[in-house]
Amino acid sequence: MNVLLILMAGSVLSGAEITLKSADFKPAKNNEMIEVFEAAKVELKSGSNLKIELPLSLGTGYQWELLGPNHGPLNFQQVKTLPPAQPMPGAGTVQQFEFKSKSQPAGASAQVVLVFNLRRSFEGVGNRFYQVRVVVGGP
Repeated sequence: MNVLLILMAGSVLSGAEITLKSADFKPAKNNEMIEVFEAAKVELKSGSNLKIELPLSLGTGYQWELLGPNHGPLNFQQVKTLPPAQPMPGAGTVQQFEFKSKSQPAGASAQVVLVFNLRRSFEGVGNRFYQVRVVVGGP
């Protein structure tokens, strides 16, 4: 049953533009020291767009950070904080990361695991991580 759900999620997530939301990430490793959430594998074709929206509470000082300088078959486009649905102090919103997949030769594919860390700029590494494996295939 779990294999079927993962395969279904992967097929739903392939397309010209995909947006992953926090509900697409499931707990993978949670203990007192660290929380890791993973999304099902995302498959993109060359030239497709990927948006990842992660939960954020305004006014806390926390921001999501995309780890690593190399994003493999993806070009990082931009990050922005979307306005909250109901503007008020401490309102919940999302931080959106946008990527565009690089061109791949026909029949070839490349992959990367994107890792995001929730932290405050004046502290070290935070204890909450979201990650997703992205595979980009040629036309």
